[in-house]
Parts: sequence; C-alpha cells; structure tokens
Amino acid sequence: MSQRWALVSLHLTVLLFGGAGLFGRWLTVSPWMMVFGRTLFAALALALCLRWLRRPPGPRLDWRWAAQAGGCLALHWVTFFQAIQVGGVAAGLLGFAAFPACVVVLDSLRQRCWPSAQSLGMVALVSLGLVLVTPLDAGGSAVRLGVLWGALSALLFAVLVLLNRQAAGHDPLRTAGWQNTAAALWLLPMAWPELPGLSHHDWLGLALLGVVFTALAHALFLLSLRRLSAQRVAVVTALEPVYGMLFAWLLFADVPSGQMLLGGAVIMLATTWASWRDGEAG
Repeated sequence: MSQRWALVSLHLTVLLFGGAGLFGRWLTVSPWMMVFGRTLFAALALALCLRWLRRPPGPRLDWRWAAQAGGCLALHWVTFFQAIQVGGVAAGLLGFAAFPACVVVLDSLRQRCWPSAQSLGMVALVSLGLVLVTPLDAGGSAVRLGVLWGALSALLFAVLVLLNRQAAGHDPLRTAGWQNTAAALWLLPMAWPELPGLSHHDWLGLALLGVVFTALAHALFLLSLRRLSAQRVAVVTALEPVYGMLFAWLLFADVPSGQMLLGGAVIMLATTWASWRDGEAG
C-alpha cells in the first residue's frame, strides 16, 4: 500500500469511528444492547477476516487478560453510547476526546512517577477544554451529563490502552477479535431481555455498526499504521470529533454551541500537539 492510499485508509477509519457515535441517535435500543450487537457482529467479521487471510495462530492469549480487556471494552462503549443518548453527539465525542490525558494520568500512577512537563501541560489544557465544553447553566444539564459520561468512557478506554500493551506481541486483528468476543459474552445477560423485541431495522443497524464501523475500521487502521508516521496518525485521528459532529449536523441538525466548539478545539489541539511531540521523540 502506498502512502497516499494509507492516508486515505486512515481518513476513512477516522470517518467510520467518528460516525459510529451516530448510531446512538439512530437506534432506539439501550446502550447495553447496542454494544452487544456491535461486538457480536465485529467478532464474527474479524473471525471471517482472519480465516480468509489464513493468519497463523501465533502465541496463545491469556483468557484472563481477554476477559479483563473485553469487559473494559464493553464498559467503554456502553458509557460512550450513554453519553451520546443523554447529551448528544458533540458532548459524547468531546468528552471522550480527553482519553490521551487519562492515559498520561493512569500511566504515571502505574509507574509511580511524575509525568513530563509536556504531558502535564496537555492534561491542563484538556481539563480547560472540558470546562469550556460543559455548560454551567441549569438548561445545560443534559449536555453536562453527556460530557461526564464521555469522560468516563475516555477513562475506561485509557485503561484498555494500558491493558493492550500486555498483548503487544500478538496479532492485532486476532486480539481485537478476542476482545470483541469477550465483550459480547459479558453483555449477553444485560442484552438478553431486549433480543425478542428487536426489529429488522435494529438488526440491520447493529450489523452495520459491527461489521463496517468496527471490524472494517479496525482493519483499515492497522493497514494505515504500516505506512504512516506517528505524527501524521495523531493529526488525522484528532479529526474524529470533527467528522462526528459534522455528520450529526448534516443528519440530525445537532449544532454545538460556540462555547462547546471552543472547548473542543482546545482539547483537540492539546492532544494533537502532545502526540506529535511524542512521535518526534520516538
């Protein structure tokens, strides 16, 4: 794959990840059911992809790690869709955009050391952005709750990032398949009561979310990483909330306020700058 097509793949990946949040507005099922369907169809699609590629089995994954990572993935996506349903697409995406700052804080706690001045600056700017994004007036309670759910989703995703470091030597597609399988198993008891009431429209939406917006997006992301620098990936990935909010504006007339846009710009600039500097240092 050339660099040009790798860049196209990366933009398509970010477009799909940003658009996944729209299913929280489109589907009327609960977040538990939504994530169960997403992980179920993603696991099936990734299994078929691995079979088609004829990948060798590789080292065996620890089932305890898969259970932990799958549970964390499930809770991350449940809280993310809860943020979308409660506060809107913009609130959920911008709250989740704080995850790089959560990684810095958790990694520092794990290593029992102070983060660098650059990382502290990024955490401070992300915190400022979250304050700007969150309305303080009484009429903004739904958006405020959505941002909080999004921030909790960011924290859970940061835990998942740290857990995934333990599987660095494994095939990423296979790892993602096991994570989605474990997540679906964790969520089955919560989703089971809703299964009989699902319509054909619901099943179609869940299949689309799992196969295209999850499995395909993950595969395209891995392909693009082979050809692009960390700096380029960081800059393009920061566009995920932009793509998501643009889709929400076009499809649902969900227009964020000027204050929310300003806070989102601060968050995205801070995380992009920090990722760019990390890529240069590496």
